[in-house]
Amino acid sequence: CTDDMTLRQVFNQHPLIQVGKFIAIPYLLYLGYYYLQLQHPDYLSKATAGIISLRPAVDVTDPRQLLIIASPSSGTAQIK
Repeated sequence: CTDDMTLRQVFNQHPLIQVGKFIAIPYLLYLGYYYLQLQHPDYLSKATAGIISLRPAVDVTDPRQLLIIASPSSGTAQIK
C-alpha cells in the first residue's frame, strides 16, 4: 500500500506527525504569548484598543534592578 504513496503522504500519515500538531501548535502559541508580553507589550495594547495595558519592555541599555533572595543558611553573609 505504501508503494504508490508519495513521500509527503507517508510523512503526513506518520503517527508522530498526526499527534505532534496537537502538541506543537499550543506550545508555539504559549511561546508567542510570552514573547509578545515580554518583548512587545505595546502590540497587545494596540491590538486590544488599550484594554490590556502592560508595563513597557526593558531595553538592553536600560538600568535593571536586581533582587537577590536567599535563606540565611545558603551562604549569605550577614552585615553588622
